[in-house]
Amino acid sequence: MKKLVKISRILLILFSLNLSGGLNPVYGGTLPLPQSAESIIKHIMEKCPDCLEKGFAPSGNAEIGFGKFFFSNFFIGQPETGALVSYVMSGEKYLANLKTYDLKSSKARLYQRFEKTRLFLIEKFNYKVHIIDQPEEVVIVIPATLHKCLYQTDKPLCCCCTASCESECCEKKLGSSYVRIRWNHPFDTSQKIVYTYYPTAGTSQIYFTDETGNKKDIRWCLDSAGPGFLKITEYSTNIGNYVISFSKGYAHIQPNTTDQALLQVVKTGHGHLSLDGNRVITDKGIKDLGAAVKGLRLLNMMQIKGDSLKDLSNLGFLYLENCPNIHDSSIANLPTLKQLYLRNMPQISDTAVRRIRDRKIRVTDAREKK
Repeated sequence: MKKLVKISRILLILFSLNLSGGLNPVYGGTLPLPQSAESIIKHIMEKCPDCLEKGFAPSGNAEIGFGKFFFSNFFIGQPETGALVSYVMSGEKYLANLKTYDLKSSKARLYQRFEKTRLFLIEKFNYKVHIIDQPEEVVIVIPATLHKCLYQTDKPLCCCCTASCESECCEKKLGSSYVRIRWNHPFDTSQKIVYTYYPTAGTSQIYFTDETGNKKDIRWCLDSAGPGFLKITEYSTNIGNYVISFSKGYAHIQPNTTDQALLQVVKTGHGHLSLDGNRVITDKGIKDLGAAVKGLRLLNMMQIKGDSLKDLSNLGFLYLENCPNIHDSSIANLPTLKQLYLRNMPQISDTAVRRIRDRKIRVTDAREKK
């Protein structure tokens, strides 16, 4: 029988789910980091900003959990490392796939979802993040006997959870369905990293293997309930005469902040800025940020025109929401852009979005078209 993560932790997660009908946003989906580890979020944001939006499956020792149970149980091994997996799907959706599609289609659909799973290996010593984009191997295992039992039925996946112990699909009798993903270790060529996803709570694992295939550094992975989202405890500091708050790797700029104060923020080393509803910042203030800004969120910035973005020569992530004076030409030629998020931007055309995607830039499209 597969060993389970501590029963008390699973019960706490399930209790959270029952309260909200899904992950409890206050407890269940939070992966809080101390301020000293803020660089973890910044590094992921530069390489894969979309990953922060979709969330992660955390792993760690047998005490791993969401909220206060995350960081203290995250790092294990020698040298100590922490492992996150880009979130793919809940156990509920996994089982729905088995119940809805025939065996061949079910395997194909699951492969399509898991084949681009990313691994984030984080060194405890300096919080350096190694991102492994492409798995070496993805294997989908669905025993034919188990699939036959589940397919187009409402039977649960369990053993003797019904009164008769008959109207159910028991893995002990029929075999288990799971996904096994293997990556090359990013800085130790003698090792592989393996992630085994199971749709039932507390059974998924991440482990390392040596040259002989022996397992070590076994980590329990929380993935079947829902994604976890990295979060820095919010804090504030004074820059000039302005109080700047920091959370999720971004410096959040006050509505009354001036161009000069904004430039001071980036000069202190904060290259990710979020501006919401500021009416004081001008196009020149955005232009003057130059190469210093790597991530920019503009929300409800009615006065900002797109020409101001062209001088941001290191801009990797751009989030635009309700900025009516930014048009197709404003976002067409940003040479370092890796991720674009559009929300309530109906003036941006389908053609512009298609051309940006043709440049292999990841686009999240929520333009709310006219």
